[in-house]
Amino acid sequence: MTTLLIAGATGLVGKEVLALALADAAITRVIAPTRRALEVHPKLDNPIVDFEQLPRFVADAVVCTLGTPRKQAGSDAAFRRVDFDYVLAIAKAGRAGGATTFVLTSSVGANAGSSFLYLRTKGEVEAAIAGVPNDPSGKEMQCQAAAFAMASFQKVVATGDRQLAVILVTDESGDMSTNLSQ
Repeated sequence: MTTLLIAGATGLVGKEVLALALADAAITRVIAPTRRALEVHPKLDNPIVDFEQLPRFVADAVVCTLGTPRKQAGSDAAFRRVDFDYVLAIAKAGRAGGATTFVLTSSVGANAGSSFLYLRTKGEVEAAIAGVPNDPSGKEMQCQAAAFAMASFQKVVATGDRQLAVILVTDESGDMSTNLSQ
């Protein structure tokens, strides 16, 4: 049984990841916590959650596509709450539930030292996720930039030999066309 946790399943990227996961025979269960209900599917567990108080999710892997444009968030603090605090909380909740794979949608130019809020926040959250403690078996979180998140996920699940964090590269608008064309 392979269980995938998808955070951000109602967003631009998350909807696509959800559709791929539900169609993939290798994934037997999808947990997609959201603030509003998703369309019912036999493989989908869709708990309605408050991202300020996340429960522990038992899953083999996590795909996190959470994010919001600064303008839509309304303030720098609200943007950071979604793009840093909630993303890190999902990483920790997934790790606590046994996930050995973490996939993050990030940004080209993510840099914790950037003077731009968006790029700085993306860089800071990447670094924070890399610092999430190892699981009891000693598996380490490794980061790789890749456009092949689902293929990497399936390989890791099949071999069970290492933990992997894949960072999908998009621009601030969420445009994945450069990934999809490769």
